[in-house]
Amino acid sequence: MGLKKLLRKGISEFVAILIAVVIAVAAGFAIYAWMGGQISKTPAVQSASAQWSAQYSGSANAYIFTVNVKNHLPDRAIQVAAIRATLADGSIIGVGTTETGAQLSGLTLKNPTSLPVSVAPKSETSIVATGGSLDKPPRVLEVLIRDTATGATQWISAVGGITA
Repeated sequence: MGLKKLLRKGISEFVAILIAVVIAVAAGFAIYAWMGGQISKTPAVQSASAQWSAQYSGSANAYIFTVNVKNHLPDRAIQVAAIRATLADGSIIGVGTTETGAQLSGLTLKNPTSLPVSVAPKSETSIVATGGSLDKPPRVLEVLIRDTATGATQWISAVGGITA
């Protein structure tokens, strides 16, 4: 008789509200977890980008590298702290000081003549260096960027290659 009476009467308002709240909280957690997964898939905004080209100069007996670095940050400067090139044989040449304090060698700066080089907000700069040899052409070029406000460093891959 008790079950028949409950089925005829239904559930109380309190129990109905409690069930609705539990469903809403569970849905909220599910949406939060899903959004967290979506945000982690969103690419981070690059603070800088770089392009490079290299041309072999017989008179210099080396490649002449031109590296263009653009600062995408709207409110603070960055520094180009180092440049490194991976050659066809896997060896690395470079110039500047890495984030670990190691000195890179094998590239000689022509313009400017020393690193770090500051890049103002929303602007770009060009760096010219020489190095390498005809039998070991450069394949990959990376630039070490330092955020002047936070001191954080990041190697970025430059886009480009050898030009004729």
